[in-house]
Amino acid sequence: MIINYGVNANKKYKDTLFRKLFGEDKKAALSLYNAINGSDYTNVDDLELADAKP
Repeated sequence: MIINYGVNANKKYKDTLFRKLFGEDKKAALSLYNAINGSDYTNVDDLELADAKP
């Protein structure tokens, strides 16, 4: 079930904000990855950031 509270978000803005927060800072991206996956990786040099743009 999808609930819409009358809020329309600008997807371009959300994407830009996400890239700014996690695309430029490998430490923040690794922290996000660990939080989502329940892992505890610490070496940011092992992290490879990939862009999903076509």
